[in-house]
Amino acid sequence: MTSRSKNYTRREFMSKPVGYIASARLLSIATDLCGSEVMKAEKSPPASKLIQRPLGKTGVSLPIVSMGVMNADAPGLIARSYELGIRHFDTAAGYQGGRNETMLGDMIRQLKARDKVVIATKAGVHGLGRRDAAEIKTDFLRTFEGSLKRLQMDYVDILYVHGVSTSREVDEKGVQDALAQLKKEKKVRFAGVSTHSGQTEVLNALLRGGFYEVALVAFNYTMSSNKELLDAMKLCASKGVGLIAMKTQAGGSRRRRDEASAKQPINQTAALKWVLQNEYVTTAVPGYTQFDQIDEDMTVASSLGLTEKERDFLSNNTLKASLEFCQQCGECVGTCPKRVEIPALMRTHMYAFQYANMDQARFTQAEVPKGAGIDVCRLCPECSASCANTVNIPRKVDELKTAWLV
Repeated sequence: MTSRSKNYTRREFMSKPVGYIASARLLSIATDLCGSEVMKAEKSPPASKLIQRPLGKTGVSLPIVSMGVMNADAPGLIARSYELGIRHFDTAAGYQGGRNETMLGDMIRQLKARDKVVIATKAGVHGLGRRDAAEIKTDFLRTFEGSLKRLQMDYVDILYVHGVSTSREVDEKGVQDALAQLKKEKKVRFAGVSTHSGQTEVLNALLRGGFYEVALVAFNYTMSSNKELLDAMKLCASKGVGLIAMKTQAGGSRRRRDEASAKQPINQTAALKWVLQNEYVTTAVPGYTQFDQIDEDMTVASSLGLTEKERDFLSNNTLKASLEFCQQCGECVGTCPKRVEIPALMRTHMYAFQYANMDQARFTQAEVPKGAGIDVCRLCPECSASCANTVNIPRKVDELKTAWLV
């Protein structure tokens, strides 16, 4: 596939500390991209020491820490991740209006690493129940072709159906026909679904259907008591479905220590280790936007043993509750007199206020049907919805009412 080649300017590449990306292995690339003013990076841990796990029955093995690219806006983060041994990169058609795929594709080309990495992207399904299978197939294929162009690739390793929440979506014939065609054309190696809500139902449907090979699941230590989900994940893994974990940091802020919010005192390495100590999870895709966050996550990739501080953090239920992580169970909808799609609003809030990713917040808000979102909430003087877990829904709804998401 022919495509343009972009050389990032020194300013673009150095929007985060560039010293981290210039190792002996990447020095020539860094010099070409940034000019001659590069500093030697700290010695990287050898990739051979990273813990690896098989991705279900795909025949692929991956280091247990991968990169969730969604919130990243500096290409040097991808270079540094690759340097440290990360070999799986996760993006989506909708992230940053497509710019996220473009940035990832540009950097993988410049690293000349396409045959050494596993690339995953996602395409959404629209009009389920309102359009026939042929229309849905055509739309899905069109969306994915746009992804290939932005990524500047002939194929992706994993293509997820984005944001699946019901068994009906898992079984959608138009999407399965599209994925089967793409696999036959060798444009997709493995078919998967990503899921934030209705996860137990989705995973059980995957097993019944037997079509999908990979599932990207929202999973973190605030969900440790969700036995149904844990059992479904274990069963999927035992049957050869590869499981990749997202939302591993429970939506916790990754501010620097001197800016840390007292409200979200999350221990990042403890949260990530908890996820990966569940051996049915192949790898995790934590999102990061700073170079020091990469190094922090990579300490987990070679050792899952807990420090005393990490054990204390994971055993503190007060801290767990303070994160107010929405598990997308949907029980809150019944407590709202207008039956607003509160789980979608809680995801919107997470993207806007915790990830500072306004593009994704707007995208998520736009997916909510008219009459079931914040437009309805604005008409209520006071929110009466309640959460079955620990989320303060009224406060978050009030914050969304004043957010600039138009």
